[in-house]
Amino acid sequence: MNKKDYDALNRFKEESPKLKELLEKETACHYKNLSIASHEILNHLSFIGSSYQIISSKYPETKDFKFWDNLGTSINELTDFMQRTSLCRYCVFPQKAPVLINDILYQLPDEADNRYPNEERLFSFNVEDKKIEIDADSEHILIAFNELISNSYDATQNNDTITISSHLSEDLTTYTITVSNKGQLPEIHLPMTLGQTSDDVTHSPDDIDILTSAFYTNKKNHSGLGLYIVMMVCMTHNGNLSVSQDYQSTHFNINLPVLRIL
Repeated sequence: MNKKDYDALNRFKEESPKLKELLEKETACHYKNLSIASHEILNHLSFIGSSYQIISSKYPETKDFKFWDNLGTSINELTDFMQRTSLCRYCVFPQKAPVLINDILYQLPDEADNRYPNEERLFSFNVEDKKIEIDADSEHILIAFNELISNSYDATQNNDTITISSHLSEDLTTYTITVSNKGQLPEIHLPMTLGQTSDDVTHSPDDIDILTSAFYTNKKNHSGLGLYIVMMVCMTHNGNLSVSQDYQSTHFNINLPVLRIL
């Protein structure tokens, strides 16, 4: 489901109270079933991963098996996939509460240090000094921004600067947070797996519908889930994601509705 479909569904829910009640009931049931299924799958993956490590340790000769390392890589990639996608990580419906959004933003450098202990990036902040509350699941929002920071790390080098800025809309109803880096988005070449009739067709680098498609990536050894996850979190928080670039930087913008300004 893309942003257009999500907005249309919300309009239908507002126009029909009975439909809204039914959809919310089915959504809750859907999330519960996904939660049970995904955790069962992860339990099996954990057992397989542990067994692989024990066998590798006990029988060093396994390193001579042609496909043994590939098997370990596949187990790790599948586990990571399950932990990051909506099938597992977001199978619990967002538990929203008033959140001071800037508190989350100022956590990001520490989060990045923990995730990338051997890399160095500088952070520059230019955010509103007002206390701005949003109605959000703080864990989901933090995960979304961490994905944008990871994207910025991939696009930059050591000692480059990642800029986090923000502004309020004139009517004070929307808060826009922008994560900028010095990287540039390449032209989009759609693979046929995304429904393209030819892999020769190119698209603008800032086509957000394509960039947020699950499994679309132009980076080697990447799964194409980062921006998809960001978009999913934005949609469940009645927000949206956009991207733009100039000759110096790429800018990812998250727009979220304001609950109140303290």
